[in-house]
Amino acid sequence: MHPKLVEEEGNESQDMVFFQYAWLSGLITMLIGTSLILVGAFHKEIASREQFLQRILMADQQDEIIKQKTKNAKLQKSLLENMLPSFIVDELREQDFNMNSWKQLRSLTHSHLGVSIMFADLVGFTEFSAQVEPRQVMEYLNDLFL
Repeated sequence: MHPKLVEEEGNESQDMVFFQYAWLSGLITMLIGTSLILVGAFHKEIASREQFLQRILMADQQDEIIKQKTKNAKLQKSLLENMLPSFIVDELREQDFNMNSWKQLRSLTHSHLGVSIMFADLVGFTEFSAQVEPRQVMEYLNDLFL
C-alpha cells in the first residue's frame, strides 16, 4: 500500500472516531437535558396535584364548618325557644343577639296582667309526672303554689 493512502485512511479513521465521539456526546447531552426536563415536569405535576388535593380538603372542611355552624345555630334557637317565646328569639336574632342598652332589652318585653313566671326544681317531679295523669299533675302544682 501506498504510504499516502495509509495516512489518508488513518485520517479518515480518526475523523470517523471524532465524528462518532461528537455525535455520542451530543446524544448524551440531549438525553441528560431531556431527563432533567422530565424530572422537573414530574415535580411540577406532583406539586400541582398536592395543591389540588389541598383545595379539595379545604373545601370539604369549609362545608363541614358551615354544617356545624348551621346545626349549632338551630340548637341555640331551639334552646332559647324552650325558655323564651319564639317572637322574642326572632327579634334577638334580627339584632344578632347584641343588646347594647337596658332600654333596648326592655323593648323586647311585653306585660301581661296577672301572669308570673317561676323557675323551680322540684325533687322527684319528673318521675311523679311520668306516673300520673296530666290532670293530677296540675292539681298537685295548684295545691303546691296557690
